[in-house]
Formats: sequence, structure tokens, C-alpha cells
Amino acid sequence: MSSNSFRLCTYVTGGFASVGLGVGDEPTRVIDVERGFRHLHSTGRGDFVVWPTRLEMLQVLTNWDYFLPRLAQLADVAGTLPADADFVHSADAVRYAPPITNPGKILNAGANYYDHIREMGTPEMSPETDIPYIFPKTPNNALIGDGDSIVLPRKRNWDVAQYIDWEAELAVVIGRTAEDVSPEEAIDYIAGYTIYQDISGRDKMIRETGPFSWDWYANKCNDTFAPLGPWIVPAQFVPTPQNLSIKSIVNGEVQQDSNTKEMIWTAAEMVSYASEITRLEPGDIVATGTCAGCGMAKGIDVGWDGIKDLFPNMYAGGGAFLKPGDTLVTEIEGLGRLTNSVVAAD
Repeated sequence: MSSNSFRLCTYVTGGFASVGLGVGDEPTRVIDVERGFRHLHSTGRGDFVVWPTRLEMLQVLTNWDYFLPRLAQLADVAGTLPADADFVHSADAVRYAPPITNPGKILNAGANYYDHIREMGTPEMSPETDIPYIFPKTPNNALIGDGDSIVLPRKRNWDVAQYIDWEAELAVVIGRTAEDVSPEEAIDYIAGYTIYQDISGRDKMIRETGPFSWDWYANKCNDTFAPLGPWIVPAQFVPTPQNLSIKSIVNGEVQQDSNTKEMIWTAAEMVSYASEITRLEPGDIVATGTCAGCGMAKGIDVGWDGIKDLFPNMYAGGGAFLKPGDTLVTEIEGLGRLTNSVVAAD
């Protein structure tokens, strides 16, 4: 394995998206993986497949065991690559798409931080008496990358959410097909970790009419409601995923400031549970839930099992929510920073 830590992205330059590699915790350069492999192959420094089409992240993850050691080789020679190489870019000169632009599925953990379930007034939970809660989020319309805008929905349809909240999350990226794996086994199926925001329309969480009390689709699946990235950090460079600081920052003011050790179920346990329900494929994303500091709970203490008390407070002007012109920054220790502006739909 590489003596240098590295991370992966999907970067865009000249109108084309490509898989990029950055070296270190704060990369200053992005190396095009496909063309970097071609360069090393042509100079006799390794056995590299010359990919027949433009390389995509999903192809890397589907062939993770092949790519991982070769990515390490590329990271190790990064400092010796020609300064004028056309496959090496300044990290500030490219746009970052979601690192996985076409995942098969996004699975989100609900109510998975002790400090968050307390602030939201959910009933007390524990791994000894409860099981995790998972809901899906639609990836094709919701995913956006670093620097992209979160678009607040239009108001003409009563089903469109208006009270838009932030939820910083550690996201697991699957690297091998996982089916009914134990938490201990789940570690071997995780390719890496990335930063995720589960943007939420709070006014659509609970239905006032109809046979069902919750509406996860209207609450979670609006366009642009899943910022992701900019980097995937391979699992071997995240030795303590259950002890990472995690923050949401709105317009320079810290709103969420917690640690992944507050999780009720660990990242590996969430992957294990998800794999019991559905087969996980390379490129799938398992988001592990958010911590305390969400906007809906600002300025009110509802206590255990008091979630419905949040809604009268919200409709009376309480809480804090995203508005046009805001800038949302999400930080997770060791993974970097994800920045998104907030704009109105029109």
C-alpha cells in the first residue's frame, strides 16, 4: 500500500468528467487517474490496464481490488510527475462533481445520533432494545457536488417543502458486493468515506392527513437535496471512523458541532443492517445519520418523545432554516470540506 495517503474525486474540466486522485489531506493537485495510469504504463513502471473509455468512479469501485494497489502506485510517484503534464491539474482549477455521479442507491440512517434524537424529541433508543432505521433517497435528481447550489423548491405546489434544514453526515461508500454481512465483516466491504448533507424539508416530515404519519419522499427527495463529496477517502486512511469531528457551518456560523462517536449504531453496523435487507453493490452510499444542531431544533427544548412540539414552534417562526444567499459548509475530520450555496428555484 502507498506510503502516501490519497483520496479520489470526480472532477470536471473542459466539459468532461474524469476520476481524479489527490495526495495528502489537503491536495493541491488533481491527477487524472486514467491518463496517469497510461503514463506509468508507457514508462514501464507497472502493469496498468489502458481503459478503453473514459474512466468513471463506478468502474473504479466495481473493480476496487484491482484499482486500489495501482492507485497507491500513482500516489507514490505523484511528486515525480512532469510539472507540465496535461493530466495534472491545480486543485483550485477544476470543478468537483459528486464523487459518484450514478450510484445504484443512497440509503440514509434516521435517528442514529444520541445527541440528535434528544434535540428532536424522538423516543429514547439503544442498540440493546432497538434496530436501525433506514430510508432511501433518490440519487439521480438529488445528488450535487462541491460548489453546486442547493435549490429551494418553488411554492406553487403545496407538496413542496418550505422549511429546509441541514444534516451533516458521514457517508460510507461500498466497494464490494455485500449481502447479509456481519458488522465485523462489513469493514471489508467499505471502500471509503465521504461527506454528505441530507438536506431535509421539515414541514413535510409529518403528514396531517391520510393513513400515513411520515412522508420521507416529500421530506428528503427534492432536487439538489443530497450534496456529496468532494473526496472519497479510502478506508485505510480513516482508522477511527467512530471518532471524527463533524460540523455544519451556515454563513460562517457553526450550527452542528459533534463527533461520530455519538452514533447509536456504528458505520459498520449500519452497513451490516442495510445488507440484511438488500444487496449492497459497489458505489452504493450508506449515510450514517446526523448529529445535534439541526435548524428545526434551535431555540426549543422538547424533551424525549416531544417531536410534535417542534412543529408549532417552527410554524410560529421558531428554528432556523436555509434561505437564498446562504452558504452551507460541511466539515468532517480527515475528509475535508463540502461547500454549497443556497438559491431560490426561480
